[in-house]
Amino acid sequence: MSNPIIAKDKESLEVFKLLFDFSQQKTYFKRIRVSHFWTEKVNIILQLIQLFGFIFAANYESWPIRWQGIYKSSYLSLVVGDLGTIMYDDLILDPTSRLLYSGGWIIFTAAVALIYLFIRFVLHLSVLNRVEFQRIFFKLAHFMYLPIALGVIPAALCQYSDCKASGQQLILSILAFFVLGFYLIGYPLYLIVHTCRQVITTDSTDYDEFIRLKEMEFLLGVSSSWLTEKLYLFSSYRSSWLRIYHRPIYYAFILSLVLVHGALNPDNGSKMLVLVCISAGFSLYISIFPVYRCISSSCLYGLSLWLITANLFIGFLRASGYNSQTMNDTNLVNILVAINATGLVLIGIIISVVLLFKMNWDVGIETVKELATGYRYLLADLRNAQTMILTLKSFNNFHFVKVKPILDMEEILIKHYDLLSKENHPLQYTVIEQLDILSFLRDQVATETFLPNKNLERDYGIFAKVVSRRWKEQILISPVKRRILLKLGVLKMFIGNRCTSPYNSGEDQNYADKGITKGQGDYDLQKFYRDFDELEDSREMVIDTKRDALEDIEEALANKDYDRLARLTLSELEVGDRGILVRLREIWDSVGTKKLPSNIRAELYAL
Repeated sequence: MSNPIIAKDKESLEVFKLLFDFSQQKTYFKRIRVSHFWTEKVNIILQLIQLFGFIFAANYESWPIRWQGIYKSSYLSLVVGDLGTIMYDDLILDPTSRLLYSGGWIIFTAAVALIYLFIRFVLHLSVLNRVEFQRIFFKLAHFMYLPIALGVIPAALCQYSDCKASGQQLILSILAFFVLGFYLIGYPLYLIVHTCRQVITTDSTDYDEFIRLKEMEFLLGVSSSWLTEKLYLFSSYRSSWLRIYHRPIYYAFILSLVLVHGALNPDNGSKMLVLVCISAGFSLYISIFPVYRCISSSCLYGLSLWLITANLFIGFLRASGYNSQTMNDTNLVNILVAINATGLVLIGIIISVVLLFKMNWDVGIETVKELATGYRYLLADLRNAQTMILTLKSFNNFHFVKVKPILDMEEILIKHYDLLSKENHPLQYTVIEQLDILSFLRDQVATETFLPNKNLERDYGIFAKVVSRRWKEQILISPVKRRILLKLGVLKMFIGNRCTSPYNSGEDQNYADKGITKGQGDYDLQKFYRDFDELEDSREMVIDTKRDALEDIEEALANKDYDRLARLTLSELEVGDRGILVRLREIWDSVGTKKLPSNIRAELYAL
C-alpha cells in the first residue's frame, strides 16, 4: 500500500518538473498559456454582447416591438444569462416568478462559492490541478459578474409597482445583500488587494518590464510566479494611471449600471440619462488611457464601449419622449440596425488588420531566446535553484539532507543578486524570491538532518538499497521486518560497528583507502538474514518496537501533527497490531476523521 501523502508530493514534484523544465514542455503550448492576445479579444466581444443585453433589460418596454423580436430571435441574452428579457412578461411582471428567478441566481452563486471552497481547501489536488482550477474559476467569476448582478439586484431593490418590502421579498433582499457583499463587492476588493501586493515598484515602465520578465521566466522554467502568484489576473493591462486595476474598475462600472437600473426603474427617462452619462464617462476614460498592452485590444475595447454608449443614447431619446420622425418605430429600428452593423464592420476590420499583419503577444519565443542568450548562465543557476527548492519540498523529512549544498546555492544566488542589483535589473526580484525560500528550507534542514555523519554517509545509501532489493529471499520479508532491519543497521552505523557491502548491486566500492578490511563472511547475504532471524526471536525487541510506535503516536497527537499521525496509521495498518489500531481509532474519533485521508480511514475502520 502506498502512502497517499508521499504520492501527492511525488505527483506535485513531477508536475512542477513538467511545468518548469523547458525541454519537456512544448514552447507553443506555453506561449498560448502566457499570451492574452486572443483571449483579450474574445473576452471583449463577450462583454460587448453582455452589455448589449443589459441595454435591452434596462429599456425593454421602450424599444419597438420589431427590435425586441430581432433581439429575442438572436438569443444574445443567453450569453448574458438574462432570461428575464426573453421571458419579460412571465418573469419580470409577475411578482412570484420574479422572486423565484432572483432566488435562483442567489442559489447558483452560493453553490459556486461552496464548490470553490470545497475544491480549494478540502480536496488534496496536485499543484497543476489546483492552479488550473483557480484560473478557470476566475474566468467564470468574471463572465458571470454581470448576469448575477442583473439577476439579483433589480428584484432585491423592489422598485416595481407591485412589489412590497415584506415577507418573501424581505428575505430575498437580505440574501441579495449577502451576494452583493460577498461576491459583487468582495471579489473586486480581493483583486485590488491581490494586485496591490504584487506591485513592487511605482515606476510604470519598470513594472511593465517586470511583468514581461515574469512571463519569460515562466516560459524558460526559472520561476513559477506568473502562475502561482496569479499574475495572469492583471498581466493584460498597463500599470500607469491605475490601469493595472482595470478589472475591479470595470466591475465598479458594471455594478453602477445595474444599481442605477434597479434603483431608478420607475423613472425610465432619468434612468437612461444616468446610464448614458456613466457609459460615456467610462468610454472616454478608456479612449484617453488605453488599458491593454496590445494596441489592437485597446482599439477593440474602446470601439465596443462607444457602441454601447450609442445604443444607450438612442434608448434615452426614446425613453424621454423625444419628438422626431427618427423616433417612430420603423426609422428607429433602421437606425439601430445601421449603428450596430457599422460597429460589427469596424470590429471585423480590426480583426482583419490583426490577422493581416500577424500581430502577436509582445512576449514570445524570440524574446525568450534573446533573454536566454544574454543570461544563459544566470538562468541555468536559477533553474537549478528552482529544482532544489521543489526537490526539498517533496521530502517528508530532512533527516538525510545535507546543509552544505543549500548554502552553496545561496552563495551563488547572492553573487548574482549583487551584480543584478547594481544594474537594477528586474531579475534581482526573482533571485530574492528564491533566496527567501532556500533560507527557510535551510533552517528546517539544519534542525532535522542527521548529517554530516561519516559512517552514515558512507554506508546508509548502500544499506537501504540492499534492504529494498526484491530478490527471491526478500519477497518473504514482511514490511515490518524490513523496517526493523533497516533501523538496526542504521543504529550500528551510528556507533561505527558495521560496514555494508552492496552485494551484487553493480557497485564496486573500495574501502582500502579508509583502512577498513573485510572478511568473506561480511559479504554473506545469508548470514545477514540469519542475524536478523535471531533478533526477531527476541521478545524484548518486539516489545521495544511496540512501545516506540505508541510513543511516536502519542507524540504526534500531542504536537497536533496530523500528517505524521496519518503516516503512522498507515504503517500500523501494515503491521496489523490490533491493540495499536484500536488506540489509533480512538485518537481519530477524538480529533476528527476528516483529517485522515479517505483510503486510510476506510481501511482503519473496516477492521
